[in-house]
Amino acid sequence: MRIIRAVCRILFSLVFVCAGILKIIDPVGTGLIVKEYLSIIHITAADFPAICLGTGLATLEFTTGICILIGLKMRLFASIGMVLTLIFTAVTLYLAIYNPISDCGCFGQAIHLTNWQTFKKNIILLVLVTVIFIGRKKATNIASDSLQWIFVGLYAAFAVTVSVFSYIRLPQIDFTQYTIGADLSEHTDSDVPEYNTVFTYEKDGQKQEFSLENLPDSTWTFVDSRTTTVRGSETGPAPEIELPGKEGGLFIISIFDPSSVKPKLKSKIEEFIVKAEKEGVEAYIFSTEDRSDRKTLITLNRSNGGITYFYDSVIVGKWGSAALDDIDPGEIIGKDPDVMVLQKRIQEQLFISILVLSVFALAATLRLFCRIFGKNI
Repeated sequence: MRIIRAVCRILFSLVFVCAGILKIIDPVGTGLIVKEYLSIIHITAADFPAICLGTGLATLEFTTGICILIGLKMRLFASIGMVLTLIFTAVTLYLAIYNPISDCGCFGQAIHLTNWQTFKKNIILLVLVTVIFIGRKKATNIASDSLQWIFVGLYAAFAVTVSVFSYIRLPQIDFTQYTIGADLSEHTDSDVPEYNTVFTYEKDGQKQEFSLENLPDSTWTFVDSRTTTVRGSETGPAPEIELPGKEGGLFIISIFDPSSVKPKLKSKIEEFIVKAEKEGVEAYIFSTEDRSDRKTLITLNRSNGGITYFYDSVIVGKWGSAALDDIDPGEIIGKDPDVMVLQKRIQEQLFISILVLSVFALAATLRLFCRIFGKNI
């Protein structure tokens, strides 16, 4: 029975840790998933609160998996794992039956499962965590209570740090359809969801909503835009981007939330455009204010005010708005596009390899350390 519990712990933990990591490294995408779930119960959430909620849940999922794997606070985290799995199973059963969204997003945008596949996966997890939960009282403390809490806090802090870094500097691995190396000339419109965008304008202190086909005249001031999914999934493919030019280099600055663009950032964007044009490369601003699709802009670049570099319709590079001071258009266009894409591919592979190996190597090291010295600390 001990061996069975150990196998269940390993399998359950691997799924929870991987699912947590894949959502943590893409906090904006995780926020989209949260917003889609909230829309099912008719709750409209702003981007940042949704991102915080998604990051919090992903951190809890990741930390629960790690603690069960190592054996930290087993009674507590076996109970948390059981509660989470029961909730996930109930939610995915509802999704499987009624299909309000087509993708649960349990592995972020890295792995897409149908709702029935997700439900079956959760049934297996429920069996695994039941074995863990039943045997939780037989688990021995591998370290003092205070030391265990320190390790729990370190792993939670690690998850939050990775998420914050990815939010500021873009995800180090891009699982969207607009990943670096993607050729937009090869995209098709098959299985593309339908969206409806509502624009809010203000005049004489009064706010009013307009559709794309019925926008007001210039006497009205743009306030905000809201895009909802009419058909398909919020986390599914975004509509195709129409590039101004298909040949040579091209910079696209995507702004999916104009109201949050501060004067300082706006000035930096304008400076970048001037620098790019001096180098003979066009730079365009794609904004929801100019009727661009919000979902598309978020999918193209997770950063509001982020820059994407195309060459012959191929995505060659991406930078978040926080990196604007470090970007030199002349240096970028002077590089071989194929080399830039290859370098990014290598960086992604190194990042995920180092991240995964570090997490599990540290877990093994901590468990060994606790076994040897933990009870004396």
